[in-house]
Amino acid sequence: MEALSEIMASGWLAKIVFVLCSLGAVGGAGYLFFTKNILYGAYGLLVSLMSVGGLFLLAGAEFIGVSQIMIYVGGVLVLILFGIMLSANSKDALKVVNVNSLLSILIGAAIFASLLVLIIGLQTNRPQTYDSSEQQINGLGMHLMTSHVAILEIVGVLLLVVLIGASFISKKKAA
Repeated sequence: MEALSEIMASGWLAKIVFVLCSLGAVGGAGYLFFTKNILYGAYGLLVSLMSVGGLFLLAGAEFIGVSQIMIYVGGVLVLILFGIMLSANSKDALKVVNVNSLLSILIGAAIFASLLVLIIGLQTNRPQTYDSSEQQINGLGMHLMTSHVAILEIVGVLLLVVLIGASFISKKKAA
């Protein structure tokens, strides 16, 4: 990861990558919001989640970025796609009709404006160097696998229940 931080320290490349990841995150979320097809919306969510993972990597939070990609893209999004493909019997089942589009646009604009006000007023004292030692990640992994192992098992059981539920619903609709 030191080579990545050296390349990003050059300045212009980091700005280009940041703009591309930001456009991907906002564009994917916008596409997800305005699409009428659930499957295409899942693809928009894929682009948005991958771009957010890229932003985490760019910010120097490698563990969170890789976790974002592995958990949300590799786990949750695959389960959503699996549920969509199992439960959709016809092309009409994938269509979404939004009856409150004006209200949802107003709520989204209000949330965006409030977040923009918070971001503009934010003052940070960012350190110039990052401590990306392997011991921090090692300690986090040991902590997760010793004192918080029950949470990891509960998440695994939850994902299994979602898979079983999706297959049960699809079997019920097919019959």
